Amino acid sequence: GFEGSWSLTPTQWSNNYFTELVGQEWEVYMGPGGKHQWRVKDTKNASLAALMMLTSDVSLLHDPSYKALSEHFAKHPKAFDNQFAHAWYKLTTRDMGPRERCVGPFVPPVQAFQNPLPPPPAHPAAFDAVLTDVEALLAANTVAPAELVALAYQTASTVRVTDYKGGANGARIRFAPESAWKVNKGLDVVLGRLGSLVQKHAGSLTWADLIVVAGTAGLKAFGLPLEALPFCPGRSDATDGTGSAHLLPNGFGEDYEGNVALYVDKMVVSGIPKWAVVALAARPKSQAHMDSIGYNATWRSELSTDFYNVVLENQWVKTQTPGGALYEAKGKTGVFATQTDLFLYYDPELRAIAEAYAADDALFKKRFAEAWTLLMNADRYDGPTGNKCY
Repeated sequence: GFEGSWSLTPTQWSNNYFTELVGQEWEVYMGPGGKHQWRVKDTKNASLAALMMLTSDVSLLHDPSYKALSEHFAKHPKAFDNQFAHAWYKLTTRDMGPRERCVGPFVPPVQAFQNPLPPPPAHPAAFDAVLTDVEALLAANTVAPAELVALAYQTASTVRVTDYKGGANGARIRFAPESAWKVNKGLDVVLGRLGSLVQKHAGSLTWADLIVVAGTAGLKAFGLPLEALPFCPGRSDATDGTGSAHLLPNGFGEDYEGNVALYVDKMVVSGIPKWAVVALAARPKSQAHMDSIGYNATWRSELSTDFYNVVLENQWVKTQTPGGALYEAKGKTGVFATQTDLFLYYDPELRAIAEAYAADDALFKKRFAEAWTLLMNADRYDGPTGNKCY
């Protein structure tokens, strides 16, 4: 219902919108379409009389910062051209993720909104050497296998395909906001215990690669063969947590308010298929990590189909802990599950996948290894559809 032109040159590119906005006096009136709009006050000029503004346009003149910008663009058309080009590129590209997903001769240099990472080491540390160092920490009980699994999972599980943010690359779990998420409590301690290895391999080992190798070492300790967990080096380390500013934690249920639909939606956003999510749900839980969160219960640190049998074959009663709601098996003492565990109990599709894993240990181990590798490498982008690791 709004009628008129915002510019004297509506079919040509110019900064005339700003020159007229700041150069004329505007009054509100009822337009031909029955909507309130603004016109140039007391003009006899036919071209100016055809101009219109909306209240959102005129409001730019009533805020000091926006008025200053409008006046600047009115006086400096090249500055307007430059800022518009940057703003348009950001608007149309910010959900495409890092620059390496863009192709073609017209791709501009990397922009801050793409959260660029520094280049990875030219000569990455040898996987076998780093793995041996991590296993030495395990042998000395400096860290526990389930702690390494928890660290790697929480680092990588932030990935999402809606805007290609998150993931293991960058190791942003070292910085806020991720480091302050409730679900990541205690993982800073695990990072501290791994720090000596980054120093030992200075210049050739990034935190991001180390975290993934450490997760592999943890799973190896639980019986998964290394050949089932191929490692793809070349990750970089972010210098701050800016790239995580709009991410959400991947918790144990409280983040989904008990709503399985929200949990399934999180799967869609992450791009991780349901078969993989159900497999990863059975990852070993770290007693120390769960205690840090406040889930004060006894947790099984093992990689086994028993997880599915326990979840599917019991009835559950809600109970409160300092960390939030947990569920205790009815009639049994010390058998607990999280809300996300029980989504496998209540959702028919997730339950069917869980039942298949519960009945076939070999299938479960195969699917778990595939799911883990998929998650760890999910953000290794190479062009719009490629992956550097496959």
